[in-house]
Amino acid sequence: MVSNADKFTCVAQYNTNMQGVDRLDQLRGQFSLADGHTFKKWYKKLGMAIVDVARVNAYMSRTLSIDLEKDRDPHRSFVAQLTEELISGN
Repeated sequence: MVSNADKFTCVAQYNTNMQGVDRLDQLRGQFSLADGHTFKKWYKKLGMAIVDVARVNAYMSRTLSIDLEKDRDPHRSFVAQLTEELISGN
């Protein structure tokens, strides 16, 4: 068994912040633009991945600012609302 004294500080710091990375990967994977399509050019996939991360950041900001307990699937409704607003140009 490894004690806390045996761990490197960088490993301990990584493990404390890992929950945010896991949550980002989970939310990005649900409605991913980059993973759902194949692109011949690498920069298109990179651009879609950046859009995915921006979408997840917007969703997380929204969850921190309002109460989402009333919504059954808040992430899905957020993506639907975001899509409608982007299409309508609001």
